[in-house]
Amino acid sequence: MLLFRKEFWALVLPTLNGSDAQAMEACERLLCGLFPTISGPCDTQDFSSAVDRLPTGELALFLYDAVCDGVGLTFVAFDHMTELLQKALERVSSCECEEDTGCFSCVANPNKERPASKHDARLILQALLTVFQSESPRQQTVTGDWSATLEQTAAINCTACSSAIKVNDRFCPNCGTKMNTAIAS
Repeated sequence: MLLFRKEFWALVLPTLNGSDAQAMEACERLLCGLFPTISGPCDTQDFSSAVDRLPTGELALFLYDAVCDGVGLTFVAFDHMTELLQKALERVSSCECEEDTGCFSCVANPNKERPASKHDARLILQALLTVFQSESPRQQTVTGDWSATLEQTAAINCTACSSAIKVNDRFCPNCGTKMNTAIAS
């Protein structure tokens, strides 16, 4: 998961042509489409992606392993995120389509009615690259079966930032840390 904090949007949002969600969907399309270039050969059904607005209002982009019990594709993605971002920026910047809405080779998504923006995707990807080159992202492994905790609603504290979260939350809405499912209510 790439969590886009409010501070990030405060800097980027004024320069976008469209909405933050549209820009994220364009980036998601690029990152998911280029995922096999950094993970090595894999079936397109082995991974997927999504963009979601968290309860805090922050946007998150998810790249996830769709293989039953996982095969480690997300670890590869995280370990090579800078390379993936560079490839995505190169793809959108070098695409020869003339419209800002892009084409299916760059940001246009055949599964979305909302138009994408090459300009906005470039801005987000460049800003992400700057973050990845100046900060050390965190990685946390989650083990266990999430389905056992989905119905639980007791509050617990995040191990990274101590914010109150619900047991069934997969990620801390404050800091984005992936939650450990072994926590009992």
